[in-house]
Amino acid sequence: MPFTVHSPFKALKKRWHSNAGYHEVLKVAIPLILSTTAWSIQHVVDRIFLTWYSSDAIAASVPAGILNFTVMSLFIGTAGYVSTFVAQYYGAERDHRIGPVIWQGVYIACIGAAVHLIIIPAAGPLFRFIGHSSSVQRLEADYFKVLCAGAGLATVLSGCFSFTCYLIMILQTCHNNRFHTRSGWRIDIALFKRLIRFGLPGGIQFFLDVAGFSVFILLIGRISTASLAATNIALNINSLAFMPMIGCGIAVSILVGQYLGKNKPDCAEKCVYSGFYITIAYISVWTIVYIALPHMLLLPYQLMARQADFRQIRDLAVILLRFVAVYSLFDTMNIIFASALKGAGDTRYIMYMLGLFSICGLVIPSYIALEILHRGILTLWTIVTAYIILLGFSFLLRFIKGPWKSMRVIEESVPVFPTRMPDIPGSEFEV
Repeated sequence: MPFTVHSPFKALKKRWHSNAGYHEVLKVAIPLILSTTAWSIQHVVDRIFLTWYSSDAIAASVPAGILNFTVMSLFIGTAGYVSTFVAQYYGAERDHRIGPVIWQGVYIACIGAAVHLIIIPAAGPLFRFIGHSSSVQRLEADYFKVLCAGAGLATVLSGCFSFTCYLIMILQTCHNNRFHTRSGWRIDIALFKRLIRFGLPGGIQFFLDVAGFSVFILLIGRISTASLAATNIALNINSLAFMPMIGCGIAVSILVGQYLGKNKPDCAEKCVYSGFYITIAYISVWTIVYIALPHMLLLPYQLMARQADFRQIRDLAVILLRFVAVYSLFDTMNIIFASALKGAGDTRYIMYMLGLFSICGLVIPSYIALEILHRGILTLWTIVTAYIILLGFSFLLRFIKGPWKSMRVIEESVPVFPTRMPDIPGSEFEV
């Protein structure tokens, strides 16, 4: 068929309306994108205010925040794997198993909450060991303690409101009748173990990823307060673009789980590529903004900051945003293809790759560059950019090889046979 100017638009329209196409992915993704973006905006605004307060405050916020999140990530990754179970049960039309597996995730989350309260007294000794400047240490410890107990009244109230809304929806009679969301509250040892079996590697993977970045940020804090503040601002700006991609990744994971539950691996593969095309188009716009309009992105931080202190931070942050522009394009592969593998149950591969790359590709090279070779912040940012690029290709290659297509996290359904054979008129078989 000869090429016409309308062909790309016809192809786009066809992909939009087809099964596992753009419309289906966005239908699931948009509520998740709004949710993750709202979370990101809360933290961005908090850190803008901290920048206005002092350079030490913004320098302290991300190390404290990411260390807090490092502990939390183990439980978020494990309990959050409930979504894959729910997706596969839903695809397999075994709705009665959805409520019970949700409750198993709730119990894991409760364990995580208890751990956070226990580690609050360790904040002071922990940040003294890290060795940032004394003024930053004090603020890091204070901020860490607040995060473990709830980051400010407004954030706590918003979290309580969200939790209440979700609880009301889960406990509705119509959902209980179909999904057993109330009656399935009991601890199911077999299901709990199954969630741990597949979810814990996901939790460890999330933990290793965040822990690697934590070490990276803490090492930068040993260079200077300005370097740490500029890094924190660049990552804070990046979170505005990053979190919507997380929402799209969750949607891809859910759809992969549903299609595999229906035994439709080809549709699962198609929805992954649909999600990837959407995400790469979205992040390409942000990449242009990072390079062409960095001062516009930094303006909210600059408005009420002390100009003498902020000038050096601003100039360095402009350079760091160029690194963000490069690695963001490859971070789409990390998010989308890793989410696809999670949706199938290939969590151990993700755990091994993140463990290998976090330690050998990020932590050790960053330590050697700073402590032994005495290199500066640009070398460390080059290392983290290379780390993200290599990790993205490792997930892409695993996805292309395709072993995930035959994986399932839910137990096989037991066929039900009739208790007796139907009556057969004997006269028809008599000789």
